Amino acid sequence: MVVNLQMIGQLMEVRPNEYKNKDGKTVEQTELTVLFSGMSEDGYKKISADVVLIEGHEDVDILRPHIGKFVAIPYIYSIDAFGVKCQFDRKMPVLTFDKNPLDYTKYERKIPKV
Repeated sequence: MVVNLQMIGQLMEVRPNEYKNKDGKTVEQTELTVLFSGMSEDGYKKISADVVLIEGHEDVDILRPHIGKFVAIPYIYSIDAFGVKCQFDRKMPVLTFDKNPLDYTKYERKIPKV
C-alpha cells in the first residue's frame, strides 16, 4: 500500500544528520521539523510538531529558504512486508503559503459546561 500525503505546517528546521548503520556504513539523512497549529473540536488550541526524514543531504539547500514559512511537504507513506516507510517525494514540489492554510481562527470556540 502506498499513499501520497502532504505535511502541512510551519517549517521550523532543516537539519542534516549522519549515523552509522549496523553494517558500519555512514548514512546521510535530512530531518525536517514541521509545526502544526490547529484547534480541537472543542475549540482548544492543538499544537504539535512532526519530523519528516529525507534520505541524503541533496535537498537541504532547496528547503532551507522555506524555514519559518508555511509549507506543504510532499511525502510517500508506504507499508510493505518490511514495515512502514515515510519518505520525501522528490517528484512533487514543496508548496509555500503566505499564511497558515489551516487557519482555524474563523471558527467559534465552544465553551464547555462545567
